[in-house]
Amino acid sequence: MHIPVLADKVIEFLNPQDGKIYVDATIGCGGHTKKILSFAPKCIVIGIDCDEEAIEYCRQHLSQFIEQKRLIIFKENFVNIKEILKELNLEKIDGIVFDFGLSGLQLKSYRGFSFNDENLDMRMDTTLPLTAYDVINKFSENELTKIFLEYGEERYAKLIARKIVEYRKTKKITSAKEFAEIISSVLRQKYKKIFLKNTKQLIKYKFHPATKIFQAIRIYVNNELENIYKGVSDAIDILNPNGKIITICYHSLEDRIVKNIFKARTDIKILTKKPITPQAEEILSNKSARSAKLRVAEKI
Repeated sequence: MHIPVLADKVIEFLNPQDGKIYVDATIGCGGHTKKILSFAPKCIVIGIDCDEEAIEYCRQHLSQFIEQKRLIIFKENFVNIKEILKELNLEKIDGIVFDFGLSGLQLKSYRGFSFNDENLDMRMDTTLPLTAYDVINKFSENELTKIFLEYGEERYAKLIARKIVEYRKTKKITSAKEFAEIISSVLRQKYKKIFLKNTKQLIKYKFHPATKIFQAIRIYVNNELENIYKGVSDAIDILNPNGKIITICYHSLEDRIVKNIFKARTDIKILTKKPITPQAEEILSNKSARSAKLRVAEKI
């Protein structure tokens, strides 16, 4: 079962109202959308996702809202939010939610997002021209090093890039599983700790050696950071006065972009001086939530 991250906080800040129009810019499995539509039975949600599997999933599992004309779904990238609104003859919206994490569908899609996948694709939108396979097998050692440093903040970027180039002299790297094993031959298994303040628990969990490298390749292939910058900036432009923008980020690069945009804009009021993180109960029941950071701003 899909569990939307920080869903209660999303509803608390968004405070959906009947007659208003909201956007779920990364609809995924539809968790946040369903919460919004259930909270305000007469509001409308525009759901956007560039992943065809996510769109099909939501068309099936949220069909009742589509039939009620309360949910409109677009197979599109959120960077085109202004064009989507023009298509609907809308100028402004009352709130927008971005959840930049991988959906459960993507992790189970066998496209290379998971460390055990037999494929090596990593495209959220399968119409994109470049795959993870292309990057890993064709890019030079210097190019790979730059990607691993810039998008993965991996301190052993050069060492890993060199190992990949050496390995592919004998054969092509064809699966995520094979790729993860190559990285694991260079880096040791890591462990991370989280201290849960409200329960005073210390949780220790495995951190796969390939995590940062997979992150870097995925970000590069999907042009994620540039998309976040444009998508969040454009979203603020189309908010009605008092409209809310909510972002959920899972690593420092994403969060830094959102934080800097919020700080630079003079037409919004920041409602979260520090990012909101999940409570112990949510982390214990949904481990994918452990690194989530939620930020909110309101249009002036």
